[in-house]
Amino acid sequence: MPISLDAKEIPGIANGDGTAAMWTAEFVSDTQKERRTFTYSVTAHPPDIYKGVVIGKPLPWSGSRDIMPFSMGSVQIDSDAALKAATDDAAKFLKEHPLKDPTISLKELTRYQGVPTWIVFWGNDKLGYRSFISASDGKPMTKK
Repeated sequence: MPISLDAKEIPGIANGDGTAAMWTAEFVSDTQKERRTFTYSVTAHPPDIYKGVVIGKPLPWSGSRDIMPFSMGSVQIDSDAALKAATDDAAKFLKEHPLKDPTISLKELTRYQGVPTWIVFWGNDKLGYRSFISASDGKPMTKK
């Protein structure tokens, strides 16, 4: 089952409007006690980015208290819609701090009661804004 989906950057190619030139997905198997990373890139950027799908080696997995596997069937909102909702949520911050190029991730964080969540982050930990958007209904979420 998937545990995370992260938009990545490729030098020379701009990400935008919830799209990315490269995505990294991590899948886990409780029965096989392993996790594996899959990367998809629209182009190659030697020496370490390859065009197409690259499947990583299996690594040990024993679970996590902070992030859980989720069903893609519960993801009804795509990254484009999540970015729009997050931009609306962060409007006041972005007006005061016009930052571009947010990072976008999809995870099921246990603090959000088992709902896959898009995390859109502008800036850095010192000056930044994180918006948590429900992947099931597209609405901003708050910590429970």
